[in-house]
Amino acid sequence: MKAVLMGKGVIVGASAPMGVQGAEYVKKLKLGNFILTGIPLDFNEALALAVYCRKSKTYLMFAEWLFRGSLDLLMCCARKKIGRSEFFSKEQINEILEAAGEYYIGRMTLGESGGMLYWPKEYIKDRASKNYTYLPHAGTVDKAKDEYVSLLRKTLDYERAEIGGGMLWDVDSSMTFKYHAEAGFDGFVIESMPGDNNFLYSAIRGASRGCRKPWGAHIAMACYGGSNIIDGLWLNRWKTSLYYSYIAGAGFIYPESGYYTFSKYTYDSAEMKEARRILREFNRFCNVHSRPAGGPEVKIAFAHGNLDGHPGLWNKYVWGQYENGDKWLHGPAEKSWNFVDKIYRKEDWSNSQVHGESDFSGHPAGGLYDVFPVESPIEEWKRYQCIIFLGWNTMTEEIYEKLKNYVSSGGHLIMAVPHLNMETDRGKELRIFRDGNLEELFGLLVKGKGEKAVNGVGYVNDSTISSYVFSKWACDPRFIGNFTPALVEIKGGKVIGGIRNFHGATMEEIKDRPLLVENSLGKGKAFLVTTWSWPGDEGMLEFFNDILRAVFAGELSRIMINGSDRIRHAIYDESGIKTVYLLNTDLGNTSIASLWLDGSKIAELPIAAADMRIVFVSKHLAIIPEDKCTEIKFWRSSDEKAADDIEMALLKTQKITFVNLTRKERILTLNGRFIQCQPGQIVLDVEKRIDLDSKEYYADDFLAEPELIWNGSGLPY
Repeated sequence: MKAVLMGKGVIVGASAPMGVQGAEYVKKLKLGNFILTGIPLDFNEALALAVYCRKSKTYLMFAEWLFRGSLDLLMCCARKKIGRSEFFSKEQINEILEAAGEYYIGRMTLGESGGMLYWPKEYIKDRASKNYTYLPHAGTVDKAKDEYVSLLRKTLDYERAEIGGGMLWDVDSSMTFKYHAEAGFDGFVIESMPGDNNFLYSAIRGASRGCRKPWGAHIAMACYGGSNIIDGLWLNRWKTSLYYSYIAGAGFIYPESGYYTFSKYTYDSAEMKEARRILREFNRFCNVHSRPAGGPEVKIAFAHGNLDGHPGLWNKYVWGQYENGDKWLHGPAEKSWNFVDKIYRKEDWSNSQVHGESDFSGHPAGGLYDVFPVESPIEEWKRYQCIIFLGWNTMTEEIYEKLKNYVSSGGHLIMAVPHLNMETDRGKELRIFRDGNLEELFGLLVKGKGEKAVNGVGYVNDSTISSYVFSKWACDPRFIGNFTPALVEIKGGKVIGGIRNFHGATMEEIKDRPLLVENSLGKGKAFLVTTWSWPGDEGMLEFFNDILRAVFAGELSRIMINGSDRIRHAIYDESGIKTVYLLNTDLGNTSIASLWLDGSKIAELPIAAADMRIVFVSKHLAIIPEDKCTEIKFWRSSDEKAADDIEMALLKTQKITFVNLTRKERILTLNGRFIQCQPGQIVLDVEKRIDLDSKEYYADDFLAEPELIWNGSGLPY
């Protein structure tokens, strides 16, 4: 487990049939050193599996042992209940787990428990899915949340006390991970593919950081990767899902199914062989290249608010409160999460609000965003340079103190008046925190609710954050919508924008009806959108979209990527060396990515469909290999001598671009080769070089599939 929790390596593997033979399949097929499998119900067989995993250094995770929604035991891989006498004693379980030693990772528990919130109501009405059932009806969001967490905690407590030890993992397709941590889960697993991977990976990564739990990716390719026909797009989608999980920061990555057999495709079919080859190639990459520890750099986070019951997938009820009144249907608070759809989209050419020497829209600073629990320790808040509130939040004294601490320490905060609501009954009017006295944090008082009307917007002041550009145009009103303003009194805050309903409106008239106010507190800035309407209210969409445009453009970092909005990128840092991963998620076309450093474009990189490239960046030098299977083994820089001593391992001979970022010559020693590098680019032919610590993965025939008689069956899911 050390490799998942602490190490640089990414664990790769596959689901496997029960028993030693299932584990051997994964090893022989070179699919990785991890298996998810059912526990054999014969003690000696289960013990033999554990011993095999320890001796072969294969990480072992078991599928669920309890029938979902009950305390009944489950016959693994058959989804049938069994009696207590048919399972192992707690002592036997612990003996099995101890036999696997450090290679026992844990087991799934309460799989898809978020389904109580995101499944259609027919799935759980009268237990139609034979899984979970309705949550009790609640009157308020706090009561609904307590019912959900209590149900999960009851099962987890029972499993630990009565069944056996080891880590308990949550596998889910929703954004409910922070509530699962509260219930007592030890780690998170995202079921990839059912929903929006960009959003849900951001949610699990943010929850992992905020709750300080490890996480991995369970790719449900057979169920959600496409139709029953495997074609080029299906295979490229499969490949992309692996590499996206990698750059997103998953500690372990494996598929649920879809690579042994699938639909009409047999084990020996060309399609299944290609699916396994893709996984084998990914396994090789993860063992040739080391992803730096610590997870990707993320500059901007969206706050996952207190008592937000939006599951982030499918269902349009809040907190699973089916048939409990219209107030539980998704409303503007939940629809506010739709703004994340815009983050990875380029602005249209005609949007004249976009400024700068180049348009970096579609490529946020660091490449990724997090969805971050407000319950997290304040130390975790401070990893982000900007936090934005979108969905439901019930304000408390504790959260408000965190907001002040975060801003005064240098953070940038974006909120709207509804995020300061204290009311837990969704059917009642907003009840603003501290009766609207928000002077210290936002520099204003909220006096009440204005009159809903169709209004336009005009900007009247520049932000004190110079990179936040709001266009102060002498033109007609912009962002016209039917929304409800809040009535506010300014107490030191700076009005950035307000209601503007005709071309000739004066600055003072606009300031008298504020809509966006900035306040300085300590080293940071707090912005409040002074409307009674949620950001996701239909009348607010254009205005809040422009606020997000300005914020994302204003939070750019030293390393930026431009180009197609199908490119996803992530940046990892280790000892001052940045590793930049560029993944082309376009499944059919090569895309071009421009690499910018400190405001200047230094290179353009073509990236094939469903493929990835890597760039290494130091203070003085950028290294751009052609092939992603490249490892920096050693890199020492000297400012005094203007020199870099570098050792690299390469899977193949290739051209490598070196970019001298300084204004004077640097001397490179690359794998013992002496090179004079003038400012700018040079391209060198560099020979293959094997890393002896992982030489088996450099073998020319590593991707070849060994002959194997397949007679496996019964994958866990």
